[in-house]
Amino acid sequence: MTDQPSLDDFFARQLPYNGTAGFVDGSDTSEDRARGEAEGEATERQRQVLRILADYPLGLTWQELSDFTGWHHGQSSGALSVLHKVGAVIQLKERRHRCHPYIHHKFRDRYRDHEVNVTPQQTKAGRMRSAHVELEEAVGRMLTNMLPGTIEDVAEAYRKLQHLRVGTAD
Repeated sequence: MTDQPSLDDFFARQLPYNGTAGFVDGSDTSEDRARGEAEGEATERQRQVLRILADYPLGLTWQELSDFTGWHHGQSSGALSVLHKVGAVIQLKERRHRCHPYIHHKFRDRYRDHEVNVTPQQTKAGRMRSAHVELEEAVGRMLTNMLPGTIEDVAEAYRKLQHLRVGTAD
């Protein structure tokens, strides 16, 4: 008996990038690839990554994975990003050739907490989207309820968004 999730547990989850395999916003070629691969190719590539990483307790960087498979950067890094986001792989904090390696989730217990990034880092664009959503929700609560505290919620959400806009937030 194991408490490790099965591959099917990971792939039963919805694709974490708006129903796609993930793409660079504003890049029509990246978006076309992600949408075209969402139904099968990307999931099979993710399964392949997990099978490969199962044999590498020290993990692989996207470059090493690309060298091994012949995939281009977007295919390797995209598969690793999705798998990291759903918890199937874990990013190590160490760097090899200026890249972070990723390990299969089954090797997690071999590393101390300070050696891994279990949850993906959120980009500034992601933080901006979150701040916009938070502000929108706070405004909605304020307009719907006009309850005490809703103005403070809106003000706090607005401050967060402004800090991100001028680059003062981490």
